[in-house]
Parts: sequence; structure tokens; C-alpha cells
Amino acid sequence: NSTQWKVHIVVSKENLSIIKKELDIYKSRIKNIIIDDINTGTNWLEKTYKHFPPINIGSFYIHGSHTKRKISESQQYSLCIDAATAFGSGEHPTTESCLLTMEKVKEKDFCNIIDMGCGSGILAFAAKLLWPNAKIGACDCDQEAVHVANKYAKINKSDVFTFLSNGFDADFFKNKKFDLIIANILANPLISLAKGMRAHIEAGGYIILSGILESQIDTVSRAYEKEGFSLINKRIIKNWACLSFQVLKGS
Repeated sequence: NSTQWKVHIVVSKENLSIIKKELDIYKSRIKNIIIDDINTGTNWLEKTYKHFPPINIGSFYIHGSHTKRKISESQQYSLCIDAATAFGSGEHPTTESCLLTMEKVKEKDFCNIIDMGCGSGILAFAAKLLWPNAKIGACDCDQEAVHVANKYAKINKSDVFTFLSNGFDADFFKNKKFDLIIANILANPLISLAKGMRAHIEAGGYIILSGILESQIDTVSRAYEKEGFSLINKRIIKNWACLSFQVLKGS
């Protein structure tokens, strides 16, 4: 394989001798091993932040806590999200397509919204900005993601209820239905959630799904159409698709 990888390993000086011995074993297979001392005077936090400048997506201005620049007049919504231990800092095409799709339907009068697999909570917080009077929940199957989402709910002063749930298993979902469900995860989990989505969506409700490769659109669409959803919008950014479905009233 002609693919070349560049790997950087950061270790303490105490462990450096151990790493050197391990690397010696692979000298015949690994070329150009360079060992440098790190400048301990470097402000690594500041250096990392420079790789995460503010992002403009539609009317959203997404920035880290290190950014001091104020929102411009052309941007209506400001979100503070740092790159952290949960997915969703606004950089990935799946997040971008969800935000643009949500903004496109902002004139809809959604009252009950849930963000499934919320990660950092960015989509739930965006939903609260678009529909400030709606009741909004954000759940994830990863406790760390829930912790991060709760942290950023406070930072963004967003009245979003964050909780742990594996799909629709949490008690929170008992006898509850929503008029908008957002899920930016992956194709296979989305397919497995199709029945649950149908059980928890109001008649006439919308679902916005992302984390789907362009090649997976038909497979995901079939799973949801089988449950009575109709595909009403498709947005593709850099081979990633965001699909919007609706359950028609009376179906």
C-alpha cells in the first residue's frame, strides 16, 4: 500500500525510553522516525484554539469560548461550542446540513422537539434559537456526551433538557410524541430507530436525519418509507446527506 501516514506521539520524558525501545522493534517497517523535545513554554490551549476559528452556517455564528468577536448583523443566532469529547462543533458537513435544513423550516410552529444522539447538543441549542417557545429535549446513549451537552446548555443559556437514553428506551419517552425529531448519527442506527421514530412522531410531524453517506440514501429512505414517512427534502454536502421526512396527517 502506497498510502503514507504521519503520526505524532506526545509522551512524558519519563516514558520516552520505553517508547524508543518499542519503536526500535519496528524500524524496518517504519521510516523517518523523528523524536523532538516539546517546548514546554508553548501555550498549547491557544495553539489548539487557532485550529477552530468561528464558523458561519446560514444565520448561525458558531464559535468557541475563546472567541471574543461579536455576532454580526447578518447573523441572527450565536452558539458557543468548543471542540470537545462529544461530536458536534459545527465543522462536519452533517452538522452543517442539519442546521441549514432546520433553518429552512423555521417558519413551522414546532412545539415539541427532540434531538436524538445529541453529542455536544449543538442541534438542540440551535432548535431553541429557531423555536424559542418549544419544549426541547436532547439525549444520547453516551454519558460523556450528556455531560458535555448539559455543560453547553448552561453556557448558551439554552433551556434544553439533556438526558441519557439508548434510542427511545428512557422513561422520558413514555406516552410522548414530537412534531420535530432531529437525529445526526449514522445510517445503521437511524434504520434501527425507524419504528421508534414512527411511534413518537405526531401526525404531520417532521424528522431530520443526517450522518448518512450519499450511497446510503436509498437504504435509509426505504426503511422510513416502510414506516409511513414521505421524503420531502434532501441536502447533500461533501458526500454526506441530510434527509427530511414527514408523516402526513391521516396516514
